[in-house]
Amino acid sequence: MKKQKVALILFIFMLLLSIPIFAFASIEVGEEYSPLYLKWEKLSEEEKEKSIMPFPYIINWEREIKDSTSFFALKAAASASRYSLTEDINIPVKNQMGTEECWAFTTNTLLETNLKLRNNETIDFSERYLDYATSRTFLGNEINESGFGREVGKGGNVGIALPFYVSGKGPILEEEMPFENNENKIALSEIEGKEPVKKINSYKTFPTLFKTRNGNQTIYTNGGDITYTQSEVNEIRNEIKEHIVKYGAVSAVTFGDASNIYGFSQTNGNRVSYYCDDDSKIINHQVTIVGWDDNYAISNFNSNHRPTKPGAYIVLNSWGENWGENGYYYVSYEDVWIEAGVYGIEEIVDINYDNIYQYDEYGNSLCINFSNDPKIIYGANVFERNSIQNERVTEVGLFSFENMTCEIYINPNNGNLNKNELVKVTNNIKTIHSGYQVIPLDIPIALTGDKFAVAVKYISETEASLSLEYRINDGFWQYVTSNSGESFCSLDMNVWSDLMTSGVSNANICIKAFTEEYEGLQLREYELDGNGYIYKIAPGTTAEQVKSNIITNENISFYNKNNQSISENTIIGTGMKARIGTSDYILVVTGDTNGDGRISVIDLSAIKLHSIGKTNYILTGPYFRAGDMNYDNKINIIDVANAKLKAIGR
Repeated sequence: MKKQKVALILFIFMLLLSIPIFAFASIEVGEEYSPLYLKWEKLSEEEKEKSIMPFPYIINWEREIKDSTSFFALKAAASASRYSLTEDINIPVKNQMGTEECWAFTTNTLLETNLKLRNNETIDFSERYLDYATSRTFLGNEINESGFGREVGKGGNVGIALPFYVSGKGPILEEEMPFENNENKIALSEIEGKEPVKKINSYKTFPTLFKTRNGNQTIYTNGGDITYTQSEVNEIRNEIKEHIVKYGAVSAVTFGDASNIYGFSQTNGNRVSYYCDDDSKIINHQVTIVGWDDNYAISNFNSNHRPTKPGAYIVLNSWGENWGENGYYYVSYEDVWIEAGVYGIEEIVDINYDNIYQYDEYGNSLCINFSNDPKIIYGANVFERNSIQNERVTEVGLFSFENMTCEIYINPNNGNLNKNELVKVTNNIKTIHSGYQVIPLDIPIALTGDKFAVAVKYISETEASLSLEYRINDGFWQYVTSNSGESFCSLDMNVWSDLMTSGVSNANICIKAFTEEYEGLQLREYELDGNGYIYKIAPGTTAEQVKSNIITNENISFYNKNNQSISENTIIGTGMKARIGTSDYILVVTGDTNGDGRISVIDLSAIKLHSIGKTNYILTGPYFRAGDMNYDNKINIIDVANAKLKAIGR
């Protein structure tokens, strides 16, 4: 396999210079291109224009399903021997006619079936917009700066369509840009100013299954050096089935130019079937899997090209109702490409943000694996704010090539990645999977500076990895750029290396931040910091007194550290919460490090021990803010003296 090392060696070397030698002895970096991508890369330009560019990397079963904590609890719905989404929802059969928009039709069908199945919403999204808005050149040689490395009518795939949508540029309604049976050049203005009507919160990439025929046996691999057992293949297939039942259709790729050789034989009335057993054929069509039939007989297939075992997916094409069986056909499980590039949508919501901060509009195109122990890696992006309004981070969007767990940290005050300035904003470890998903923050974090930083701790059972948007010169990602001061990597969260200045140019870490604008609080005697802490509250203050110092039209309620409601005559202690409207703010009482609302010798001792660096007595979060009695963002002898005076009543 061809290794993707580029300047990553230099990047890792720069990281290693900053940490002890024992910490990096087992690091390995490099990623294999998939066989499909390598085959596509060797095609002529004319052949590339008629094909579907495969995703460059392999999604492995070992790194995807085996790490999952929830998959094996979800098998029941997929146990039926036959199922079709058409039994539960109406799925319009569309016709791409003379266009090359099969991939756009498939992408939108994923969204439309998910919304119908999950929310009972019937929505028709525009395929023409997806085709044009991801292309590069328009009339008058105008350039779409958001376009991928493709032109209208020259092929696309679901792997670029979904990253385009999650970058906040779609989808839009069919009525906003209706289908036309042409892919002529148009003015750039025709795609500008279109407002997305939905937001994808989660989509999944399924493990890659490559197949070769060896006599009367089908061999399943990951495309590399791993061969799957039939049991492992069944697990992957069951995951696809489970998704269809719970979330809607999934996309698939196929070779669509040889119906007379590999299938479409008329059997059992109008029923049609397809099975390609030649892995030298080029992927050139995308279709939509809506169900399956485990007992679909071998005899239904072309007598010259029959699979070794029964079973087929029920597949929706985009060639209209007059094709196949009212627009559908059956593709054998053993078809060489049908399980080689499968995507599915898990969650779609209404637009719930005001701004997206991102450097990965093109999506993930490179995976860096780290085999160091513990299997942990940190990635971070520093963003410059583009809003003058009060805004707070509500969600973080992450791409991944595998199942991992993660923790999210934010510095809302500036772009520094100092460990002491990064606030953990997820109380519990979050699980992410191969694909993309949005992680909601437990408490929205108000931004106070011109810049802010989002850092993610990635934890894996196999190999920790980072997903990067990276320039691949021949293909969709050829226009990716990056700048210094944007994306950083660390092995320990203490020493950070800038990707750009470490030798990895034209690459950014795939981390997005979603923010909402809000009316700022007005506080009479207190202050609000970027961590959502209301501080400068005097010891012995009641909830009623705190309330009187907050100017807002929203309802205010108070809760103790166990999230239990408290009365307004309760003495406020550090760590208690004020809920103002739908937002929670942590209350900080000056000098109160144990949360009882007063200053005593206990608090004095805690502040003193922290000031001299006692490891087991370091104050963090709101308790650090409480111990910082002179509000200079550090705890030292001055704070000890202040605490001592307060403790003795002076």
